[in-house]
Amino acid sequence: MPPFGNIIKTSDDLWKVIAWMRVKNPSSVKNVDKPAQTPGQ
Repeated sequence: MPPFGNIIKTSDDLWKVIAWMRVKNPSSVKNVDKPAQTPGQ
């Protein structure tokens, strides 16, 4: 996957993309109990 640093510049932009993905595929969220953890946390 190519880097998106030039397209998604802020965390607000990232959340807009995530929100759009959830609108297009709401069933992808129903089984999520908690946010994913990054390794080392």
